[in-house]
Amino acid sequence: MYGCKEEPKKRITLYADVSILSELNFGIVKLRETLSIQGISLTIAKDPSQANIKLEIDNQKDTDSEKNDGYSILKSGDIITLSSECNRGLLYGLFELKEQLSNGIIWNEIQEKHTRAHHDFRAIKFNLPWYPYRSGEHLNTHIQTCKDLKYWEYFLDMMLENKFNALTLWNMHPYMYMVKSKSFPKASPFSDEEIAEWEIFWKSLFKMAKDRGIDTYIVNWNIFLPELFSKEYGGGNYSSEAGVGHFGDGETNQNIEDYTREVVTQTLNTYEDLTGIGITLGERMGGMTSEKRRDWADRSLIAGLKAANRKARLIYR
Repeated sequence: MYGCKEEPKKRITLYADVSILSELNFGIVKLRETLSIQGISLTIAKDPSQANIKLEIDNQKDTDSEKNDGYSILKSGDIITLSSECNRGLLYGLFELKEQLSNGIIWNEIQEKHTRAHHDFRAIKFNLPWYPYRSGEHLNTHIQTCKDLKYWEYFLDMMLENKFNALTLWNMHPYMYMVKSKSFPKASPFSDEEIAEWEIFWKSLFKMAKDRGIDTYIVNWNIFLPELFSKEYGGGNYSSEAGVGHFGDGETNQNIEDYTREVVTQTLNTYEDLTGIGITLGERMGGMTSEKRRDWADRSLIAGLKAANRKARLIYR
């Protein structure tokens, strides 16, 4: 009847190219949950002409350059077009739709929006409580919390909500918590069963981050080793679980370089959702010139990265 308010939709259809659909699944699920509260179902359309929401990647930018993860929400009648230069931007746009609906806006009144990121890299530096840079009961208290995937689910949701796009995880030698060296197995403080449990933890964490458009990096200070490596293979005797003695001269030998190179490669090959690694030419590299520090990193960490069976990113600190 003339003058009556338009009835809200009961069914919304969404279209995205099949090549990007799986990367956006997390955002689509969250939007579907929010729409259901308003009594609206969300289904996936196979043809864009049948969709109320169209997700589009803007491919005009040079593919070799960093994609801006801003997004645009445009309306034409009852059709919404959400576009971005990258999948992460589309994910942010889906969460913008979710936020508007959560704030009480009905579907027919969704507002247009245009936004661009000012910084490509928006990271959180997270110091892990195991084999930490510092020591003390205040760190030990958080070990079980930081091994709880439910904690990370909430933390990563917070990062997505605030549009942080990178999580950097730091401790003095993260690799021993991720893999057991094939050539230096006695360096590991963990049994095969224990390292398998760690593997489940890390794979779950990295997958949750990827689903939320968050890149992940592990970063260590150098040159630190597992305490057992020093006992079994020699070198780096200052390394300890207590995290003491982190300032001083660097110590290296062929075993240390071979071990470091190997665990970097094993880690990247084991964890396909890990974005990359970071290196720090710092505390335990005293007595080494800048050139010696660089050359050591080239022969060990960076060589290990290059030997992996996939491409990975590097933070060079």
